[in-house]
Amino acid sequence: MLTNSQLSVIEKPIYSKIFLSGVAGTGKTTTLEMIEGVIDAKPILFLAFNRKIADDASRRMATTTTVRTFNSLGHRIWAQAI
Repeated sequence: MLTNSQLSVIEKPIYSKIFLSGVAGTGKTTTLEMIEGVIDAKPILFLAFNRKIADDASRRMATTTTVRTFNSLGHRIWAQAI
C-alpha cells in the first residue's frame, strides 16, 4: 500500500529532478522504483549516499537507470575534465 507522500510523487506528470529524503526503511528506493515504471524519460540517474545503497538500488532498478554514489559521480566528472 502506498502512502500519501508516495502517491503525490508518483502522480506528478513531469519529472526532471526529484530529491527524496527520509530515515532508513521509509520507502525511498521503492518510491523511485515506482516512478521509474511510470515515466517515459530515460535514462534515469539514481544518486545514493553510499555504496551499500547504490549496490541495492542497482539490483532493484531497471537497466535504463544508472546508479552511482555522489562520490563516484564526482570522480567521473573530475576524471573526464583532466
